[in-house]
Amino acid sequence: MRKLLAIPLLTMGALAVAAAPAYGKTLPQREAGLWEIKIDRDSDLGSLMQEIEAMLEQVPAEHREQMKEMMQQSDLGPSGKTTLQECITPEMAAEELSLPLDDPDAECTHKLDVVSSSEAKFTFSCKSSDGNWEGEGRVWDWTPKSHQGQFLVKGQFDGHDVTMDIKQQARWLDSDCGDVLPEE
Repeated sequence: MRKLLAIPLLTMGALAVAAAPAYGKTLPQREAGLWEIKIDRDSDLGSLMQEIEAMLEQVPAEHREQMKEMMQQSDLGPSGKTTLQECITPEMAAEELSLPLDDPDAECTHKLDVVSSSEAKFTFSCKSSDGNWEGEGRVWDWTPKSHQGQFLVKGQFDGHDVTMDIKQQARWLDSDCGDVLPEE
């Protein structure tokens, strides 16, 4: 099952770091290591998820559980709070980051306005064969070891209009990532 819109949220906040030098203002570089990201997502995916669950009832039982597990691992989810951990390598913390999507053929543009040394606003737009997405967001209280953010994302998934309002709090935990591997 393809993912709805694969934007690691810590990386989405780091979008503000990527283009900052072009605007003459910069945000501090993130600390490398283990980060905790608390996500509160509100979306209108509820009706779409009900349709998908109804379709799953038609799937043979031996495949149904596998498909449900794939859905849980994907970014599909109507609403809720999630806490996850992400390992940021020194190279990842230092590099200019972009907006990653599942679809490598997606064409994305973004605009950034670094408001101060601890706040930035941005917009983005992505076009792909799976649909078009656009959004706007803001990160604030940005330090090398923490930040907050809010993002409003709109697009289409399987012919349905989707809107997601995502709030996040990210904080650095430790220089050692332990068992958490960096995403590639």
